[in-house]
Amino acid sequence: MARVLLTGLFAICQLLATHPVAAPPVNLARSARVSASSQHSPPYAPRWAVDGVIPELLCRDDAGRAWAVDGARAGHRATFVLEWEEPVDVAEIIYYGRTSWLLEECWREYEVYLDDNAVPAARGQFE
Repeated sequence: MARVLLTGLFAICQLLATHPVAAPPVNLARSARVSASSQHSPPYAPRWAVDGVIPELLCRDDAGRAWAVDGARAGHRATFVLEWEEPVDVAEIIYYGRTSWLLEECWREYEVYLDDNAVPAARGQFE
C-alpha cells in the first residue's frame, strides 16, 4: 500500500502527479484514504484538508471545509496520513495553512515520510 505521512496541520493538501505530457495537475490527495492523529471536532475532520476548497483569509467560517487539530489534547502536534491502494508518483506537496481564524495557527515545522520508512524523505520549517 502506498502511503504518505505528513506531520503538521494541512488545511488543504494537494499532491500533484507528474505526467510525461503537459496535462493539468491532478490532486492525488482526493483519491487517498485520509486520516489524522487528531481533529478538533467532527466538522474539522482530516478529509476536509484534501477537498480542494480553500476558505478565505480570516473568514471564521471553515467548518466542513478545513482540518483542525485539538491543539491542547494533541500537544500542538499531529500526524496527517494519505494512503493509496497502489503506489502513486507525487511531484509536489502543496500546503495551505489554516488562516480562516488566526494567521498564527499555521504549522511551522514539517516532516514527510514515504511508505513505512522511519526516516523522513523531507523535513523543514516554513517561514
